[in-house]
Amino acid sequence: MAQTAKISICKKKPLVLFSPLDWGLGHTTRSIPIITELLSNHCSVIVACKSIQKAILEAEFPQISFVGLEGYNLKYGKNRLYTYLLLALQLPKILIKINKEKFWISRFLQENRVDLVISDNRFGFFSPKTPSVFITHQLAIQTGLGKWIDQIAQWVNYRWIKKFTECWIPDFEDGPNAAGILSHPSKLPPLPVRYIGCLSRFSDKKKKERRRSDNDTMDESNVREINNTAETAVLSPRSFAGNITAPGGIVKTSEGITKAPAPSSQSPASYDLLCILSGPEPQRSIFEQIIQKQLAAYPGKSALVRGVPGLSAETQATPASDSLNASFSNTHNPYFKDSSLPPPGSVRTSSSGDMGYSSSNPPGITVFPYASSDLLYQLISNASLVVSRSGYTTVMDMLSLRKKMILTPTPGQGEQEYLAARLQSNRLAITMKQEDFSIQRAVEQAEAFEFQYLDKDMGLYKKVIRKFLSDHGLIATIY
Repeated sequence: MAQTAKISICKKKPLVLFSPLDWGLGHTTRSIPIITELLSNHCSVIVACKSIQKAILEAEFPQISFVGLEGYNLKYGKNRLYTYLLLALQLPKILIKINKEKFWISRFLQENRVDLVISDNRFGFFSPKTPSVFITHQLAIQTGLGKWIDQIAQWVNYRWIKKFTECWIPDFEDGPNAAGILSHPSKLPPLPVRYIGCLSRFSDKKKKERRRSDNDTMDESNVREINNTAETAVLSPRSFAGNITAPGGIVKTSEGITKAPAPSSQSPASYDLLCILSGPEPQRSIFEQIIQKQLAAYPGKSALVRGVPGLSAETQATPASDSLNASFSNTHNPYFKDSSLPPPGSVRTSSSGDMGYSSSNPPGITVFPYASSDLLYQLISNASLVVSRSGYTTVMDMLSLRKKMILTPTPGQGEQEYLAARLQSNRLAITMKQEDFSIQRAVEQAEAFEFQYLDKDMGLYKKVIRKFLSDHGLIATIY
């Protein structure tokens, strides 16, 4: 007789308290698959965060609860040296915030029943009396300031991490991986460590689209013609010097890397070039100005996602060039100065809730102040080439969707500089420094570059979460 695995059962819904770091929006958006899986395992979820994080997550999960928790609100400089100086000066502020987190969660747990605490890179967000998980991909921190500084940073990092019950690393333990030495140091922290695979808010969307494509393309003779834009979109963009090619069929290699397939002319992409802005100010706006000036001369069809979730729905939905100029004005963003895009005569072209605008003169540039997960998934899936920062959450999203990407690290962020360089060395991306950024050169390099893709189980995190819940008796009984 086959033995049945024992599963600990909780007679009421487990309550999970979750808090993502507020350094950029990456920690917030990569929490989406975690929260989705917790809800699918019948957990109740409370998110402790600031208002801008709440706006993003509430749009994805209207059924969960939120409590206010102030962020770190760190400031970054306009160049590398100034950024390093500002971060050094803000170290006392960081320590104060960590201690405030500890005090806040202690008070919260005294007044509320919580079965599990999950912190995405918030060092003070744990409890010695409640199972507490710390999520990070940075075990070997790359500061960009040299080996000795990196070692000191790792020592401090481990001192905090070891206070948690378990550490989850959003990367793959064996074989090809996404973060390299960042997530695979020579020595791990002294607590249970689990590699949970890449976290992408698009992983489930891709599977749903594949199933929908399978159903929609089954004809009477039971012959399938799969057209899954997330994995088999065929790219034929207009560029400065020719055509960019992109994935057709999937070609696997022996090392878990997928080669970019040969081009096809059957299914044109929605956009030849998609530019996605993200990260802290003022660098987000500096990069936006650089991109906008160059997009004006780009001959292909392009789209720009500005990454400004603070703009109101009213602002996004107002048509005509005057409102567009207003949306780029200093009223909404003190870092952003005179913009050359969109040009006069712009018209609204997006029919979705996330309004887009494009030039009335072809080929046109479509501008999205901010894109929801659903819209961003469609934009990325149907783009021939993507320009973005090399933040780890963005990288995981692109790897999940097998996209050709041009990565431009945020100046002064050693982690992003390391990631971009490593991904290029593994032929997973092309990297270009912000001060040297050129759309023309990026397109030309992409034409000649043999992109490869990470062939891994993007749903590994689900197994880790379920096992953790089971091990701690947090699998709920649903009547």
